[in-house]
Amino acid sequence: MLAKELLRTTTLSYKQVAQRVDRSRDSVVKFCKEHGIERPTNKMKGHPAWADVPKISPRHVALGLRVTLFRGRSSVAELAGRLGISSYVLRAIEYGIHDITLMQLLKLSAHMGLTLDQLTESHNDRRAP
Repeated sequence: MLAKELLRTTTLSYKQVAQRVDRSRDSVVKFCKEHGIERPTNKMKGHPAWADVPKISPRHVALGLRVTLFRGRSSVAELAGRLGISSYVLRAIEYGIHDITLMQLLKLSAHMGLTLDQLTESHNDRRAP
């Protein structure tokens, strides 16, 4: 009975439940299948869907698009490693949801071979000749 309640009401893993009721993880999984127990999901686990996170500004989105286009077929991890930032931060920059620091901008502009002005210029900033 304790296992059934734990499985239905908590977000403990199968392994954690198994340890509490002194059973193997496999036996707990089998028990769930046999009794049709639906596990509650932990909505807080993992990263939010990138598309669902509010963008900081149109400029952040434009910068992110430039970075994504520059990255091309290179992996996120590869470019992030060259810039000295995490893959998570680079991905957030690409989606326009990371408020990039000046140091990150400087590294990015140097790596891309652009000036800070060129890197951060938005479409609205461009003047007709």
